[in-house]
Amino acid sequence: MKSGSCKVLAAICFSILIGIVNGQDGKEKPVRRGLVFEGKAENPKVFSSIDGAKSTMLVPAYEWEYGVRLFTKESWNELGVEWNAYLAQAVALADSVVEKLEPEWVRDPRGVINYAILKSDDPFLSSVLISKKLQPLFKDKLGENIHVVIPDRKTLYLFPAEGGKLSGFGPAIVEKFKKSRNPVSVEVFLLNSEGYKVIGELGKK
Repeated sequence: MKSGSCKVLAAICFSILIGIVNGQDGKEKPVRRGLVFEGKAENPKVFSSIDGAKSTMLVPAYEWEYGVRLFTKESWNELGVEWNAYLAQAVALADSVVEKLEPEWVRDPRGVINYAILKSDDPFLSSVLISKKLQPLFKDKLGENIHVVIPDRKTLYLFPAEGGKLSGFGPAIVEKFKKSRNPVSVEVFLLNSEGYKVIGELGKK
C-alpha cells in the first residue's frame, strides 16, 4: 500500500475513534460507572454477594450506547479502583437516579395504595436499592419496611411489607420476569432504614 493511502486510512480510523470516545459533536461524553442488580444467569465475572440472595448479585457495570456492560475480570483489573472507592461512586450515582424517580402508584378501588412501580430507561435504575435516599422517599406511603422486587432492568416493584399485599400480585410479577428480555430475578428484598437484604423468592415457599 502506498504511503499516501496509509495516511488517509489512518486519518479515517482516527476520526472513527474520536467519534466513539467523544461523540459525533466532538464533545467528550462521560461514561457512567455504577452497580446493577443481576441474575446469576448473566454469569457476571465480577460481583458482590447479597445477604440472603441465591439468584441475585450486585455487579459493577459501565454505560455504553446500548445500556450497560458488565465488567470482565480483565476490564475490572484495568480500571484499577478498589471496591470501597467504586462503591462510593456507585452510591452517588444511585442517589442521583433516586432524585429523578417518578413512581407510579397503584391503588385499590377504595383509593388505598397497593404498591408503587418504578420504571425508567436509565440502565442504572436497579441501583436505587443501594441508595439511602430510596426508603425515606417511600416510607410515608409504604411504611418503614418495604418489599422490593426487580423482575428486570427497567422495572422495580415496591410493596408495603405489612398486610401481605405482595402475595396477591406475585404471579403477575413472575410472569413479567419470565417474558422479560433483560430479566433480573424474583427474589424479594426487605428494605428499611438499616439497608436491604433478600428474604425470599416469589413462587417458592
